[in-house]
Amino acid sequence: MRGMLNRRDFARVVSLAAAATAALPQSAATLPSTPIKPKRLSPGDTLGLVLPATAAFEADEISFARDQLEALGFKVKLGQHVNDRWGYFAGHDRDRADDINRMFADDSVAGVVCYTGGWGSPRVLPYLDYDLIGRHPKVIIGYSDITALLNAIYKRSRLVTFHGP
Repeated sequence: MRGMLNRRDFARVVSLAAAATAALPQSAATLPSTPIKPKRLSPGDTLGLVLPATAAFEADEISFARDQLEALGFKVKLGQHVNDRWGYFAGHDRDRADDINRMFADDSVAGVVCYTGGWGSPRVLPYLDYDLIGRHPKVIIGYSDITALLNAIYKRSRLVTFHGP
């Protein structure tokens, strides 16, 4: 079944996420002393849909994800590079990071949904603007390989992140 990890793959992903997060430099003087909690999402809010890791396998997967989020009452804004492909990835590393940065900079977006996990999230970490993310806190959710992204964002900005599909 797609999306399921066996124990060996899970251990590898968790190890990579921990190593990538630990390797990030951090200035404790600039971080808030308490975690930053994002504003609660409500129907009618706009969610940014991004692909920080693996590309969608089928072209209609993004449309399906959008339809599902809209059925829950949300508006959806797609990242500029959601349909990109570069090998196994959903575009080049800087482009995938740019989509995340743009969603955090966009005041009309209340939350960021990371579609797919797979592989590739640690590759975008050097290109994220953690100061921007901390200044514009919002819900960010993902799972699998996205764990590296969630951990790095929390470590570098103290923004509470959400692990889930």
